[in-house]
Amino acid sequence: MDHQQRGYSLPQASAELRNEVFAELRQGRNISAIALYRNRMNVGLAEGKFCVELLIEEMFQRNKSR
Repeated sequence: MDHQQRGYSLPQASAELRNEVFAELRQGRNISAIALYRNRMNVGLAEGKFCVELLIEEMFQRNKSR
């Protein structure tokens, strides 16, 4: 199920926020990454979790292409 099917319009996270979220994820701090995203983007828990999950997928795609 994609974000549109869930009723989310994904806000565009700045490059700085994305890098901060990636740093948290690399340290294994998934909950902290979600909290960081939620606070900065002013979204709820479900949307924040979903957006961070998309960022995780992006991070894996980046690593695959290296």
